[in-house]
Amino acid sequence: MHHIPRLFALATMLLLAAAVLTGRFLPEVQAQAGGANKDIVDLARDLQEGKDGSARVADIRKKHELEEVMHAYKPSTKGGIGYEGGPKGATDGIELKVIKLSKDQLSPTELSAQKQALVKMAYINVAIADLATKYAPDKPKGGKGAKEWNGYAADMRKGALDLAAAAKGGDAARVRKAAVNMTTACNNCHSDFRD
Repeated sequence: MHHIPRLFALATMLLLAAAVLTGRFLPEVQAQAGGANKDIVDLARDLQEGKDGSARVADIRKKHELEEVMHAYKPSTKGGIGYEGGPKGATDGIELKVIKLSKDQLSPTELSAQKQALVKMAYINVAIADLATKYAPDKPKGGKGAKEWNGYAADMRKGALDLAAAAKGGDAARVRKAAVNMTTACNNCHSDFRD
């Protein structure tokens, strides 16, 4: 019984150490990401409506760090935007949804029910791909630089637009193929640039 206070103290120290080592507390990142989330959703809406998003992209780049923008992919319970086509909670992250779509083809009924949410999610990915180009690395990492970074962003954007078109057209096989392409673009970029 006397070990419980020691374990609690150790756990608290580890959490504080992690916060100090990363330089940020998770609630702080989530709070900042919340502002980025709204900006990303607004940009996505503009892009879906065919508007030029370049001014909004530049504004978001000035206001938010890359970490805050990418936090949008997390589940809503962790400060992400969340996918609106299913239950809210720990598994509603956009990243998780794209990965799931790349592995499991939706049934016609599921695709019909999720059509609007899939299109919205796709345009959120288009918005983040457009934003990502503004965070291209200044110096190469492992021989890869801005050219590769922007290539991965372009691949993500194309995959997201393909996903939106496939969802609108009710083509589950194309939705899955687009999700595979998006996941590949993400994985390639993370493999080359993520620390």
